[in-house]
Amino acid sequence: MRRKKATRKAGPSKPLSAHEAGKVSSHEPKAPATASKSVKYDDETSYKPAEPLTVREEEMLSFVAVRQSNVEIAEREKITLKTVAKHIENIYRKIPVNSRADAVAWYWMRRYEELLKRVGRGKL
Repeated sequence: MRRKKATRKAGPSKPLSAHEAGKVSSHEPKAPATASKSVKYDDETSYKPAEPLTVREEEMLSFVAVRQSNVEIAEREKITLKTVAKHIENIYRKIPVNSRADAVAWYWMRRYEELLKRVGRGKL
């Protein structure tokens, strides 16, 4: 069975999409994903994750740190619950924690050390 070629009626209409015009094959690989942005940390020695958090992961961790649930984060950011869970899973993999409470403590301790460094007090 042969498929008909995509055509449109003559007259004022929107132009053919790249796929309809035959410029894009549905079997060609998609463009490679862009590299994610990493967060720059004030101090590279203390409370540094094993692998740098992306800007989005840092943002998700800040929401967790102010006691927002995954549902609240998903609604606020207009993303799915599954996406929020994946971000948090990636955070757990990157920083040395095993629970949400540990992640919150890690976040606030890092923020506290950054604040101390800004005012010139050094480490804890």
